[in-house]
Amino acid sequence: MNILVTWVREGQPITTLLDFIELGKSHSGRNMAKALVDTLKRYGIEHMVSTSFSLRGKKNLPRRLYRQGL
Repeated sequence: MNILVTWVREGQPITTLLDFIELGKSHSGRNMAKALVDTLKRYGIEHMVSTSFSLRGKKNLPRRLYRQGL
């Protein structure tokens, strides 16, 4: 699973790869959300996230899972 981050510097959006994670389990929304939250915590930036989304499947990563502190 790729985790990309985007931020604005001097009015220009900057996007870069933060991490690439091999999920040991299925690519379910719950597993992907947990991997995302764990990665954000490892980098100390979990408080800086305004939104998250997944291009896999019909639904975005459940934001409620992030809020529950998975």
